[in-house]
Amino acid sequence: LVFEEEVDNLQASVNAMTKIMNYPDVVSFFGSTYSSNDIAVSPVVLEKKIPMFAGGSSANIPKEGNPYVWQARMTDDQSGILLAKAATENLKMKNPAILYSTESFGTGLKDQTLKALKDLGIEVPEKNLFGFVTDEKNFTPLITQIANSGADGLIAIGHQMPAALICQQVDANGLDMPLLGSSSWASAVCRTNAGDSANGWYAVADWTVEVSTNEGKAFVDAYKTAYGADSDMPAVTAYDSIMLFKKACEIANTTTDKEAINNALKEIKDVNGAMSTYTFAENHC
Repeated sequence: LVFEEEVDNLQASVNAMTKIMNYPDVVSFFGSTYSSNDIAVSPVVLEKKIPMFAGGSSANIPKEGNPYVWQARMTDDQSGILLAKAATENLKMKNPAILYSTESFGTGLKDQTLKALKDLGIEVPEKNLFGFVTDEKNFTPLITQIANSGADGLIAIGHQMPAALICQQVDANGLDMPLLGSSSWASAVCRTNAGDSANGWYAVADWTVEVSTNEGKAFVDAYKTAYGADSDMPAVTAYDSIMLFKKACEIANTTTDKEAINNALKEIKDVNGAMSTYTFAENHC
């Protein structure tokens, strides 16, 4: 195994993934957990013809049509449908506000959620949409606007650390309405940093340590034993991606032939991982 640090920006991430692909013996790799970084490096992956498991969940990743890019994730177009259903059917929202990160992931999932809500008969007005930049620390002005907007519920979309800050500041400002977050709100990072402020939030997520499958429970216990902390989405996504790579090597009967391994991923069917049961789909997700 070789590792490279993607630091905290797109160019550094692309540089790190490109460096991995330039190691002479690498036949596959797990890419960034940020979708925009995975999309940015996609042309290099196609040039090198090295299978990459993208850690991001953007529905725009499959749209690239790159035959060497794979996702062991539920894409955001599905997450948006589930957020809309949870908001309306479970939490009975009729006039939700949406608080969202303005980078690629946040705007994409916001748009998918708006579309899904519209399909359910709910039009969210522009005044109920509240965007924030990725490094935002003070959410109180937006929370105040949401409290005064007439909304009967909040759908929040963002990454793990903003999620923790939003939990804390929603609690501190006494925002009293149903609260629903994207997958980050179920994350160990958010829940640990938010503490009691995370209580009362619901989340739509493809991973949580309360998983009920045997494979999932085994992963949760093994990770906690090894690292003394709860597992999070990047960890389980990386684990299952490497497991699928291993399965493809077994199918292809090779650990060195990149093309054979990439083709063998198309033969994956009903393979039980920690997060999900995996079967090949035409969009490589």
